[in-house]
Amino acid sequence: MNAMYEYILAGFLMFVMLVALHSNLQSLIANTTALMMEEDYNMAESLIDMILLSPGNPANWSSTTPTLFGLAAQEATRTYVLDPKKVIRLDENHTDYPWISPGELRSLLGLSSDIYLVIRIKPIFNISIQSVSDEEYKITVKNHKGVPLANVNITGYYMPESIGPNGTEDSTETVTGIDGSCMLEKRTGYCLVVCADLIGVKTMQTDPPYLRVKVEGNQVVPSEVPAITSINYTGGVFYGLSTDWAARYVEIDGFTYYFELEVWR
Repeated sequence: MNAMYEYILAGFLMFVMLVALHSNLQSLIANTTALMMEEDYNMAESLIDMILLSPGNPANWSSTTPTLFGLAAQEATRTYVLDPKKVIRLDENHTDYPWISPGELRSLLGLSSDIYLVIRIKPIFNISIQSVSDEEYKITVKNHKGVPLANVNITGYYMPESIGPNGTEDSTETVTGIDGSCMLEKRTGYCLVVCADLIGVKTMQTDPPYLRVKVEGNQVVPSEVPAITSINYTGGVFYGLSTDWAARYVEIDGFTYYFELEVWR
């Protein structure tokens, strides 16, 4: 009888040990996963600030091949102010500017070949310019999540289709309604530059798009690069990889953009 009790006790102790071991393993796996996620998060945060706070090398590399990648404007006195001539190098749709391939970018950032980056740059406000008749445009403003924005101050700048040295010829102002939209006059022979301003946060759109202009003060002036509307920089579609994410608000040519970085590996 004593031997039977000993077997039962031994079996019970073995069961308790297995339960404890399983619990400890689960805790170890959870802690390891959390640590991996923490490391990935820190990597994305470090990378995004490396990209946005450094001008790269050389600091004016926008027209050359850099040896170190960074998008900050060379003469910037504030953080997260980017050089549009560097940013445009991430947009493969603009063939006038040498596109930096994903492989080149990894090399410039010192990353291994098994790490993939996705960069998205979009205006803080999405401005839609829709021609609804021969006399009017419908302007709709949404935030970067697609929600219509009311009470946004809208300035429409009209300039000749061939911009002259004096820049803007005329402008008009209005405010978006509860549905995020308003109307602007259409003028034959003129291009339209729309600026949206919500408590000092501004963005811009043009009709037709990609005009080489920018707004300085209350004037539209020529720009070396087209107006940046949206950039989606990616090396492909990735499956079965872990991902990390970081984002910042940045300034390009005086306007606010939303900069997202994804790290896949």
